[in-house]
Amino acid sequence: MSIFHKEIKKKEIKTIEHFIESTEVDKFLELKMSTLFFLMQECATQQLEDFDMGKATTVDVGIYWVITRYSVDIVRMPRYLETVRISTYFKKASKFMFQRNFVILDAKGQTIIRASSTWCVLNKSNHSINFDPFPGKEVPTYSLDGELPSPEKVGDTESQVIDSRKVRYTDLDLHGHVSNTKYIDYIVDSHDGDFYDKHRISRFEINYEKELMSNDSFEVLSNSASPETIYIKVSDKTITKTKLTYSNR
Repeated sequence: MSIFHKEIKKKEIKTIEHFIESTEVDKFLELKMSTLFFLMQECATQQLEDFDMGKATTVDVGIYWVITRYSVDIVRMPRYLETVRISTYFKKASKFMFQRNFVILDAKGQTIIRASSTWCVLNKSNHSINFDPFPGKEVPTYSLDGELPSPEKVGDTESQVIDSRKVRYTDLDLHGHVSNTKYIDYIVDSHDGDFYDKHRISRFEINYEKELMSNDSFEVLSNSASPETIYIKVSDKTITKTKLTYSNR
């Protein structure tokens, strides 16, 4: 079932339109990967407000949403001056774990990106999982043909350090932690421009396991296999695990 026929309007689905501006693209005039994740997050945030699961019932009472996993399939990235439609919906919902899916269409109605993600709610005081953040609330769920399944765990492999960095102030989000979209920049930057002259990312899988904080020093590691696995670590603690699949440009 398509959600993009004008006559279909369901509260379970949130759709926004976005015009791709010059500050959002790379040298190939394609949307930056971190901006893609930002736009999906913003669409999700707007739907949370619609469901009364946003700031007033989370941040203002000492809890907050976190993303634990993402799986993204990319046919092509949106381009400069293009308008796309980003839609999101809850695929599954329990008291404490939520699967949220996304689909992005171009102006011709062609699907160019599909994604699935898992989310939970943490207590701000101790960063533990809140096992019943919305007591008595039923979360509307939905399903679409061709949607991605729940994102899987990224496994461990042998890897080598390829970069060392430090968290800076502008990396932080409203909770004082590194923004989940900033990790995407760290990961994409593990290769230089010469690599991306020949390759593009066609599948992006990430597991968020721990949080980076202000002034943390961390290492980026890679196994250089195909698909490539990239880790962000602080000492012996794994912060993120990412599996990337590339296609030729």
